[in-house]
Amino acid sequence: MFFVAYKKTIKYKEQIEFQKVRNSEELEKNKAPFMESPKQKKGCRLFFIIAMIFMVIIIVLTIIFPSTKTNKVAIAKVNIDSLVNAVKKDSSFGIGDVYYNPEDSSFNIAITNKYNVIKEGDYSTAYFNNTYHIDSFPCFEGVYLYAYKKGKSLKKGDYKEYLTCDSKRAAVLYDTFEKKYCYGNHCTPLEEYLKETLNDPDSYKSDKLWVNWKEGNSFDVTNSFRAKNAFGAMVFNKCSAVIDIDGNVSDFQIDN
Repeated sequence: MFFVAYKKTIKYKEQIEFQKVRNSEELEKNKAPFMESPKQKKGCRLFFIIAMIFMVIIIVLTIIFPSTKTNKVAIAKVNIDSLVNAVKKDSSFGIGDVYYNPEDSSFNIAITNKYNVIKEGDYSTAYFNNTYHIDSFPCFEGVYLYAYKKGKSLKKGDYKEYLTCDSKRAAVLYDTFEKKYCYGNHCTPLEEYLKETLNDPDSYKSDKLWVNWKEGNSFDVTNSFRAKNAFGAMVFNKCSAVIDIDGNVSDFQIDN
């Protein structure tokens, strides 16, 4: 009887040990891949620490150094304001008003008739570009000079007709206009319009041609020429018109 009871106890213990081993094997089998070994656990912890350090560095750098774009905008504004103030104090020209227009990126200067500079035509954007290096600012579309008039404001857009300009946009338009319509001292849209008003269109001979950018997509075009009048005599004359980039003619005038 005692022997039978002892044998059952041994068998029960063996069953318990077998179940423990089996449970241990199942546990090992179901473990996540990254928990398979102490080495892998250490690697995961190291990766997590490095990631946290990297995030902290990014946050610190963002606080200390704001975005590059923001810096550039701020620096550009400071430089433009300094340039405007410097040009206002220019002693070589009588400066009446200076304004940088952010809408069309134009740098506008209204000069007075100091030393009769406007009357004599002795003015140029080259002076301001050479003295203040305005053309080195990539944000400027062009430099425009106006004749200063008391009570008028560049900022309010009171000035319409400029004296002269150095415009990047105008240079591109001029090149396009010239390639499309001009050859030598001829401008096709103007000539075609002019010949319709002449007594003898075949007698037309062009002398000189002047093309100046007006505003927008338009140009002031002037042409001196010779043609026969109503009496058959060759006479010298001059005509002018506003012609846009599409070749449309307006404000045509001819000297009589």
